Amino acid sequence: MHITNQPEKLGLSQQDNKDSLKDYFNNFEVRFYNLTNKNVEDAIECFVQSRDINMIAMVGKNVNYFQQILFHSKIENISYHTNIPFLVMHE
Repeated sequence: MHITNQPEKLGLSQQDNKDSLKDYFNNFEVRFYNLTNKNVEDAIECFVQSRDINMIAMVGKNVNYFQQILFHSKIENISYHTNIPFLVMHE
């Protein structure tokens, strides 16, 4: 899942990461989604609720950013925190 404020094409390094993930998980059914939303948290919650998802994996550079998404004060209101495994891989 790639979330941006406005629709855009993937950069070269982003496309390389996507291709690497396709190769690494070639024995599994893998889907990639591009979402447009100003709020990453809302985009993730909407995405999880609208599909039958077993796991979310993300590649991220900023660990503090993911901590803000995952461990904020409204955590009890977000369903994906307790039901869906969420893997963050460092770039």
